[in-house]
Amino acid sequence: MRTIRRQLTWKLLLAFALPLILGGIAVFLSTRAALIEEFDTALHTRALAIVTVTTQKGGRVDVDVTDSFMRESDEEDAPGFFQMWRTDGTTLKSSALAPASVLPSRFGTLDRPKFWNLTLPSGAAGRAIGFKFTPKISRKEPPSLAPGEIILVVASDRRELNETLATLAFALLGCGAGLLALIVAVVPRLLRRELAPLDALAEQASHINADSLAMRFPTRSLPGELMPISTRLNDLLARLEQSFERERRFSADLAHELRTPITELRALAEVALKWP
Repeated sequence: MRTIRRQLTWKLLLAFALPLILGGIAVFLSTRAALIEEFDTALHTRALAIVTVTTQKGGRVDVDVTDSFMRESDEEDAPGFFQMWRTDGTTLKSSALAPASVLPSRFGTLDRPKFWNLTLPSGAAGRAIGFKFTPKISRKEPPSLAPGEIILVVASDRRELNETLATLAFALLGCGAGLLALIVAVVPRLLRRELAPLDALAEQASHINADSLAMRFPTRSLPGELMPISTRLNDLLARLEQSFERERRFSADLAHELRTPITELRALAEVALKWP
């Protein structure tokens, strides 16, 4: 049966659950975007560090990286790699863990830095940045030598980022599920408590009959929304009581007025039967 309580329950649950779910998704997406932006900034800084130590000597490109940077890229559990190509696809430099593959065609238009996700040679999830740059020419080279453009791709392990995002997602999901369970438990009880005056009004109305028309519904203890209904019901009971009272008086007067003629008719009938 369709009831106001059931409709209010579902609508309130939906009104609480929908903003909660949307808010959780918004928090996760905004935090995810901020963490990825921070990760990309660090990756971009690392790539620029490689650019600053890259020089061109004749037709050769040298990358003067520090030992610590090389160890970070060449260890077996290194977090990433870097590779350099010419615009024609010729590989120039790469770290020890860089994949032995040719330059993908979709990297050919890296006029501005571009970020994407990939799988590192170690099989771990990673994120890379790629862009074109022009290396510095060594001071020993003739000024007439024009440097060529080089494509640099630097990748880094993003497992820690993924773990942070997974932890955040589970935390938001757990908090959201707990709040939804609390809402489901609290809302029906609150509705039952707040709708108790309406139930009491309905229960009192179910006991009204012709002998209890003098009863009146309370008005002071009811909420403001129920006071007009209670007042109208009291007015209706008052009118019904007056109507029933007029009917009783009419019946009494009618019985009194008919008593004498009926008595006379009864006496005549008895005399006629006794002395026909």
